[in-house]
Amino acid sequence: MRDLPFLKEGLIPQEEGGLAVEKLNYQGEEDEKLSDQDVQDLAAALLNNSAFEGEVKLNNNELSDLAALHLAPVFEKENG
Repeated sequence: MRDLPFLKEGLIPQEEGGLAVEKLNYQGEEDEKLSDQDVQDLAAALLNNSAFEGEVKLNNNELSDLAALHLAPVFEKENG
């Protein structure tokens, strides 16, 4: 979750070369699957971030319904 520190600070995440990240792509590689807690942390950061407006991909992770509950306030947020 390399982007989390940027999101927590209200910034747009950046790649190592300094380019802005336009999409948060966490598509559950075999060795890097997100947990419900990871999604909770991501949702909290997105909820308090107005700068990032990109897509978030969470396919192929081993998430439960709790992950959806953590993300719901992000979707309810104005301009979320």
